Amino acid sequence: MTKVLAEDAALLAALAQNLSRNHSQHDAQHLANSARASAVPRLAELPALSCVGQAFVERGSSPQDLANVLRTFAKAAALHTALLNFTRQSARLAECTQQHLANLLRGFATLAAADMPLASMLRAFGRLLPECTPQSLANVSWGTASLQTTQAPLMAGVGALATARALEPKPQESTNSCRAFAALLAAPWPPLAAAAEAAAQKRAELRPQDVAGLARALAACVLVWRPPSTDVSQFGRQDIANGAWASATTRIREGPLMDSAARAACGLIRTLDAQDAANSLWGSRKLETSAPQLFEMAAVRFDELEEPAPQNLAMAAWASASAAFQRAAPLEAANVRAKAMVGDFAVRDLANLLWSSPALELQIDEDLFGRALQTLLHKLPAEIANVRTHVLRGRQEPLEAFEFLNSILQIGWAAAFSGRRVQRLEDLLRAGLADIGAALDATCRAWLTLGCTRQRSGSGLEQPRVLLDVADMAVVLKPAHWEVDARPPEEAFLGAAPGAARLSSFLQGAYSCAEYPLLFSEEHQFGLIHRLDVPSSGLILVGKTFRGYFALRWQQDTYDLGRHYLVLCHGQVQQQVVNARIKTTKTYPATSYVSAEGKTAWTWLRPLCVLCRGSADFTLLLVVIRTGRTHQIRVHARHIGHPTVMDEKYADPAVCAADAVWCPRNFLHRFQVTFEDLSGTVRRCSAPLPADLLQALRELTPAREAQEVWQSLLTGWLPSV
Repeated sequence: MTKVLAEDAALLAALAQNLSRNHSQHDAQHLANSARASAVPRLAELPALSCVGQAFVERGSSPQDLANVLRTFAKAAALHTALLNFTRQSARLAECTQQHLANLLRGFATLAAADMPLASMLRAFGRLLPECTPQSLANVSWGTASLQTTQAPLMAGVGALATARALEPKPQESTNSCRAFAALLAAPWPPLAAAAEAAAQKRAELRPQDVAGLARALAACVLVWRPPSTDVSQFGRQDIANGAWASATTRIREGPLMDSAARAACGLIRTLDAQDAANSLWGSRKLETSAPQLFEMAAVRFDELEEPAPQNLAMAAWASASAAFQRAAPLEAANVRAKAMVGDFAVRDLANLLWSSPALELQIDEDLFGRALQTLLHKLPAEIANVRTHVLRGRQEPLEAFEFLNSILQIGWAAAFSGRRVQRLEDLLRAGLADIGAALDATCRAWLTLGCTRQRSGSGLEQPRVLLDVADMAVVLKPAHWEVDARPPEEAFLGAAPGAARLSSFLQGAYSCAEYPLLFSEEHQFGLIHRLDVPSSGLILVGKTFRGYFALRWQQDTYDLGRHYLVLCHGQVQQQVVNARIKTTKTYPATSYVSAEGKTAWTWLRPLCVLCRGSADFTLLLVVIRTGRTHQIRVHARHIGHPTVMDEKYADPAVCAADAVWCPRNFLHRFQVTFEDLSGTVRRCSAPLPADLLQALRELTPAREAQEVWQSLLTGWLPSV
């Protein structure tokens, strides 16, 4: 019946009308069945579900019926506030079994109803802990973690039982418990260790997806952990490819499992089909695996295969570019194949394909770009409209919408970097960012996970200031010793700077959560557009809304955003452009260095004046960056033999110790940002050198020809850009 309804919207509408008129004549089972029929994909917005929810509220229901119908609403991502309120306030919660309560809690968690008080439900569950099955323990752990509703007595009881019964659950239940404890604690804890040990004891029963699940949970805790010693010789080719994909997603890069998996994959390489070969290429690049032969062999195998799907071609092209090959052959081969089928590519796959050539500093093939342009102009309007509609109808975080927005940014970057900007395409891409961003702003309070970092608000330090506040955007002046705690998802496992105050805490004090919830969401980097090292000072752009955030991201990715710095370096530096790839370690604290395997990095240096202290020369530079790699200016300065002053990370320790006598911190200040607001007005915001760096300048003596510039800087002058 559900399948028929899914294909007949008119029949579903008739069902909704019948329920609206006659719901009092249906028993709970009929209502639950109607809810399941109404919760078919893409039709959950029809009135039938609402009628069912209202019927349950009006007539009252047994705990079992409530659990069943709430599960249906959760699967449909349909948030029925009255039903949720009725459920948590129900006096009949005391009648619930541990299984019913666990299912209810899981339903609340799936609907992300974290703002609703669940104390009564959690207290009721606590009374039933001794009766809990391993599955119920795993469900309540997962639900509590998802809702971020940590009740110490309840979780202590769950933890004690999980530890005592560690060998009872199935491997999948151990995996779920690990994920839950990891999400709650992000630190080692006995229940987490017990659940992991339980899974390890049953490693013979572990499937590859169970290993990946454990890896994900323990990686979330930033534990130095290695997956159980699963015998990968028993894995098939698809298990190996899926394992590479899962391990890349969880960032488990080393250890016996990955080493043996790489060896096994090499042995199976001749059996890989196009999808498995593409997954292996993608996974090995995401992992930056120490087994380069796996990547080389998978690339050769992929080239041998006939007629790979567009998605496989896009993944292979992306992986080849990410490998920073000094030879362009693998990418050129993928481009040749793609030309014939470019009309079949999804927007996401076209984004990966177009990104690949500029990522290697190669020109996009002119014929390929022309065909891709026509495909994008044809497909983008409908895809943008579909994504926007999905966002407006959804009740959970629309992850696919953010993936789509990132694809738009990828396309914009590729065109800008390669000098192939087309106004029609840019207008369409920017309109898509604006429309979907506005839809996210309209719905985000229903799914946005909010956090607060005010416990590290920087008391005793010089406070940041909002220098420019316009609709949807702001410019903040960051003093030294504040951390710009915006981390992209791939760096979420890195720790925060110890002892540093967080800029997000300042934003959360300056703006209200009700008006600007994005500023309270760590997952979305608190709206911060770019970063600045902790010891540095300067201007930071903030998107206060999703619409403002993605408008600024577009400008950053297409090089329309201006970022200008004053930097003091050792020695006499000539005007130059430093174009040297930078690679950043995946450890904390992160370290960057020039490497052919790194990402494109471009820094422009213009000397303003030469200064001296004793026999040592220094050059004050105006610096403009085109890319924004971690520690880019400092790494490039060291690369050309002129490290920045008082650089404790990249300068020689003896040099840094001598600098510390007269300069209190790294001499790097972002003094100006230029951007376009949502009205199209170009905004320019500037901040002169702060007092501590001005005092450091006074400790130096200018060369004769630098007297005027030096004096002007001391009185607040800034260079024209």
